[in-house]
Amino acid sequence: MMFRICLLSLFIATTFGLQDNLTVVPVSLPSSTTFAPNSTTHASSTQTQTTDIASFTMFPLRSTSATTVPHSTVKPTSTHGPPTPQQMCYSFNYTKSNNPCVKLCVTKQIFLLSNFTKNNKSYNSSVVIPGPSEVTISGMCPASINSNFDRSALNLKWAGKGDNKYELNITFLLNQKENGDGIRSLDKWYLESVTYLYQNMSVITYTRNITKHRAKTITSDIRRASTCDKPLVIILNPEPNKYENGTMTWLNISTYTLQPFALNLTHFDFKFVDSCEPSGIPLFVPIIVAGILAGFVLILLILYAIGRFRMKRKGEYERLT
Repeated sequence: MMFRICLLSLFIATTFGLQDNLTVVPVSLPSSTTFAPNSTTHASSTQTQTTDIASFTMFPLRSTSATTVPHSTVKPTSTHGPPTPQQMCYSFNYTKSNNPCVKLCVTKQIFLLSNFTKNNKSYNSSVVIPGPSEVTISGMCPASINSNFDRSALNLKWAGKGDNKYELNITFLLNQKENGDGIRSLDKWYLESVTYLYQNMSVITYTRNITKHRAKTITSDIRRASTCDKPLVIILNPEPNKYENGTMTWLNISTYTLQPFALNLTHFDFKFVDSCEPSGIPLFVPIIVAGILAGFVLILLILYAIGRFRMKRKGEYERLT
């Protein structure tokens, strides 16, 4: 009896508690690959992996140089918008699927087309900001791009460079098409912590102040997107602290926000965790094991009590006879 209970406990623990370790290798994409909301290179997958853990290796797809621009330069722009920044693109592939799960493009410079309102005056500006000295990004990605982004998380630590204080604006966009023209423009964008759902696309925005010799870690969760057959777009937008007291409206967000800004990426790791099953041993497994052990102990106590009772009755019978 005890042997069978031990076998049952071992079977439950090994069935629900183990995960498969997988190897992830980068797969190079063509150098002309771009990552924009109106891009036609959306990936789709018919496979779904469960409880898989893996890691990524960062590699450049395209790298071009860019001229250095003075710190925090604000200049009026023409109606044609800011210059196109030079980009460096990265892609990450999962070995069990030929489709990329995450793509990331960063630029050598920061160009921001904005309407900046201050003291009841409106300014149409193009802002150029240098990148940080170090960026560390890590998080979890679904096992398949067809999985729900229930527990996808991104942790970003940014150590500011120089004496200037920055606000770090992290934006998560689920890359979707709206009426055939890419992600539609958002009306207003405030420099504060904002979380909202815009039509069929999940958008979560966090801003924090980061000063010299200080590094903060920002953790954001992407909660259940309406569809999961599109790649996840990660956009990193640092802003100068001078806009802290103003309200900024981005013009033509669908065009300019998918050109991420100047970053020096030193480390980029993701873990695949299936969005339908929690990683590790589920909570009910130790509860079941504890219940089985408690039941086993209870049975032993009952058998011991019955044995003591029988021995007592037998002793009384022998004493009477």
